[in-house]
Amino acid sequence: MHLIGGIIGTLLIGLFATDAAPNKVNGLFYGGGLDLLGIQTVATVAVLAYSFAVTWVIAKVLDITVGLRIDEAAELRGIDIAAHSESAYLMDEEPVELGSPHRV
Repeated sequence: MHLIGGIIGTLLIGLFATDAAPNKVNGLFYGGGLDLLGIQTVATVAVLAYSFAVTWVIAKVLDITVGLRIDEAAELRGIDIAAHSESAYLMDEEPVELGSPHRV
């Protein structure tokens, strides 16, 4: 959600900006040409590349030090039980019809 909203918002500045904004530059739809849209596109790509690189480095460090995966036995038993000592889903009960207090 934040990724898509951020990309769209950043690129739309290059289209809809007016000289009334603090940077005093018009976007493409207000006669500013492709300059601001190009700058916004380069900035978007740079932020995406930086974010990917930093996230990758952090993930690699975590993977090397503590690991990113839970052990296979705990995964098969259920991660909720292993990580939180509780079950997120009760699989051993009979189904209940929604909106009815009685069992089916």
